[in-house]
Amino acid sequence: MKITSEKFFKNIELEIEKLANTYEMVSCEIEKTRTDQTLKTTASSENVEFTMLIKLLDRSITAFKREIKASLNDYFFMKDAGILREQSAIHIKLQIDILHKKHREFLDKRMSEDLLKKGLGRNYYFHQSIDKLTCETLLEYFEMNYALAFDEK
Repeated sequence: MKITSEKFFKNIELEIEKLANTYEMVSCEIEKTRTDQTLKTTASSENVEFTMLIKLLDRSITAFKREIKASLNDYFFMKDAGILREQSAIHIKLQIDILHKKHREFLDKRMSEDLLKKGLGRNYYFHQSIDKLTCETLLEYFEMNYALAFDEK
């Protein structure tokens, strides 16, 4: 039954990887846009390229949060069936470390805070706090929601 648990955490790992890849892509595109002599060299709100890149990042963060929330039902199912093996979560630690690295690289691009706040909207806080995302905090999120759902039954 360990395989089921590993598949669950592999899905979480893939979602983290998608978010890390988006941070990497946006960082690279910001760098390309800044070095392109035909475009403005600042990440101002008037710059369509920067605005679109931030919108891509916003959608990626939203998709990540949506999938983690949707995964709660799978977690509940596995927990109730007694097949959850939290040691399988070790697979996501490496991907979270990569996400943190890509996030730091993005922060090094020195984007306008106003542009980020406007472009990310509700996801701005998640973006600012992404370094607090750890394997342990994800497991706590699942476990806390499981406990709340269990109390409601």
